[in-house]
Amino acid sequence: MREFARATGQTYHGDFVEDFAHRCINPNDERLVRIFYYDAPRYEGTVKLPVSGEDWPFTGGGGFLNDLALRDRFAVRRG
Repeated sequence: MREFARATGQTYHGDFVEDFAHRCINPNDERLVRIFYYDAPRYEGTVKLPVSGEDWPFTGGGGFLNDLALRDRFAVRRG
């Protein structure tokens, strides 16, 4: 789905994911019950760069996944 957003020049965020999911069903004969979204939160920590040996901090944050988890009919699974 991220590749689709990138290929079409759209920003990948909660509204995009929700809209995409709703477009995958035929409202005339299908009913949306639940959207399962599987992803892993961003890495948070410090790593050593392989060439320079410097520390490189990664700041995580589950903002995107937390936003999806609060939406109706969404079940977010982190792994």
